[in-house]
Amino acid sequence: MRAIKKVAAILMAIAVVASSAAIFVGIDPAVDLLASFEKEYEKNLFEAEYNLLDVAETEKGFIANALNRK
Repeated sequence: MRAIKKVAAILMAIAVVASSAAIFVGIDPAVDLLASFEKEYEKNLFEAEYNLLDVAETEKGFIANALNRK
């Protein structure tokens, strides 16, 4: 019975080490994935802000043209 407990403890220790190693191996790809999401978000945010500025300039031009016609 004592030998079975020792073997079970060793197997559990191996399982803990293996799962910890799997977590550490998975961290790098997860960080890379998060960085790519952040980069894509910043790119889309820049494009949205640029488009809003473009719309504002266009509307400003329309308003200026309308005021000049009066």
